[in-house]
Amino acid sequence: MKACRKKLLSQVKVKKINDVAVTGSSMTDLCKKCIDMVNKGGVPNMQNAWDYVCTQQNSRALDLALEEIDSHLLEYKESLIGDDHEFKSIKHRVQRASINVFKNKSIFDTTNNNLHNQNNPFFQQINQKLKNCLSDMKTNKKQELDEFLETLSKDKLQSIYDRLYAYEYQTRESFEQDVQEFTDSMSHSLLDVFGGVT
Repeated sequence: MKACRKKLLSQVKVKKINDVAVTGSSMTDLCKKCIDMVNKGGVPNMQNAWDYVCTQQNSRALDLALEEIDSHLLEYKESLIGDDHEFKSIKHRVQRASINVFKNKSIFDTTNNNLHNQNNPFFQQINQKLKNCLSDMKTNKKQELDEFLETLSKDKLQSIYDRLYAYEYQTRESFEQDVQEFTDSMSHSLLDVFGGVT
């Protein structure tokens, strides 16, 4: 049985339409479209059916590419510092990964020979989603940092203010020492938040 199976698989040629290999899912879509045409009393038109298959497959490829964006950004979210250089670097890496997913899963159709061109609407949707996600991440990171700094500094600064306005500092040195301790404490806390980044 194994020998028979091996022989069959080695001799069977890949079915192609418009020089594109037909996968199991695209063949299923093609059959469904043809059956749908027959059930409606029409004559199956292979070109229309193939265009439908391309649309379905490319739509699935787009969904996978958009999921790839979410998956990659989730990985970066926790370790993100939030400077512009880092965001640009992340954008290029995620963009490349998501577009590669789309290229690998999509198929050409006869109405769009430039499917893998950067100006096609699929790539535009990928880039727009990435742009929106990064913008949200940037806004959230800034808000998170602002809230953290406000919480962190409020109590410690209040203590210094209270002592200052209560004339508890006998010397300038004691005031400067408290300020230095506050600065050191802020630095260590920020390094803890950003995972020991130096």
